[in-house]
Amino acid sequence: MTHGKWIWKYRDFEFLQARRYLLSREERGAVVPAFFEIPTTAHSVRFRTKVTLDAPTEIRVAAEQTVSVVLDGVRLSAADCYAIPAGSHRLEVVVGNETGICALRVDGDVIHSDENWEADDYSNRFGRVGTSPLIGAESPNTYRLPERPVQPAADERTADDRVLDFGCDGMMHIALEHVTGSGRIFYGESREELYSDRCVIVDSFHPAPRIDFRPRGCRYVRLTGAADCTVTAYESYLPVTDRSSFAADAPWQAIYDVSKKTLALCTRMFYLDGIKRDHWYWAGDAYITALMDYYSLGNFEAVKRTLIALRGSEAVRMPINNIPGYSFYYLMMLHDYYLYSGDADFVARNYDFARSMLEFFAPVTDDTGFLAQSKSPGGWWWFIDWHDLEIGTYNCVMQLLYRQALASMGALA
Repeated sequence: MTHGKWIWKYRDFEFLQARRYLLSREERGAVVPAFFEIPTTAHSVRFRTKVTLDAPTEIRVAAEQTVSVVLDGVRLSAADCYAIPAGSHRLEVVVGNETGICALRVDGDVIHSDENWEADDYSNRFGRVGTSPLIGAESPNTYRLPERPVQPAADERTADDRVLDFGCDGMMHIALEHVTGSGRIFYGESREELYSDRCVIVDSFHPAPRIDFRPRGCRYVRLTGAADCTVTAYESYLPVTDRSSFAADAPWQAIYDVSKKTLALCTRMFYLDGIKRDHWYWAGDAYITALMDYYSLGNFEAVKRTLIALRGSEAVRMPINNIPGYSFYYLMMLHDYYLYSGDADFVARNYDFARSMLEFFAPVTDDTGFLAQSKSPGGWWWFIDWHDLEIGTYNCVMQLLYRQALASMGALA
């Protein structure tokens, strides 16, 4: 049998990953959820396709939690393998999932799941399914970024603690084996941070054969307490292809190398503002990061995932990141993506989402067409990066961003 692709309702995979990131920020043991809307996924999805067969065939269906197969309007009994007779048929598979996304894979010699299937969440608005080049045989619900072993550049022990230096920053997954006592792990970008009371990323451990900690952004790791155990480290990373080069005298070469390393570190499932604390995607950061990526990595998939996550759920209830200006950066970023990629299909699939985001701000404009902060509901963050100017009713920078967002959408129309 030919293995089909894992498919899902378009955008649900990105929303699942977004939820994991937006609920992963920690500060001194306390989880800090994102203070803007976290997108939701469908818990019941219908997948459908039409087939015409010259001869009978069979299919196998892979899904998690609940699944139901319907052929020509008749619900079939559960089976390991489903027989499909010759002729023209309407095949529908309904998947339910309480905790993850409704994902489906259909294997068969003739019939198998791919981008040509359609899906809906019982809203009677079927559309093409979502897929991802990141997903192979494993379910999208269990997907995590790959990891590679990392050896510390230094492993220093004293009577009180143990410090490992990995030589450069990374998203490090630390595993402890043969743990005979209790202790703590401090993560830092510098040695000084490891000993500071402002060190924000700290884990605790107790006796166990093996303990795996979630990946943490750091260069240094400090163990206190029962530190005489086996420490193994793995770096979590997004596989990308380096498509650029730069040669110059110092310090320009060093500046380029550090900038490119930072770009690679912050390019994960989405463009993050940093790997250490937030783990959140911000449209202002993403807009600049995408421009760097076009010339450095050409990682269009990361751009698309970030755009989908930024826009979020279909209904618009607040600005992106709860910041009006960041909603405009999203619209500008979508336009830039088209200019650099020529991917008209992605723009077409996301155009209505972008248009509704722009239309969301129409009630906040006055008779002049300017954005008027006084007309906005309470709770929005009227924020402009890297400035100390007071944002008034007619802040010039905000009007310029709004104007550019209008122009971007006009060009995509």
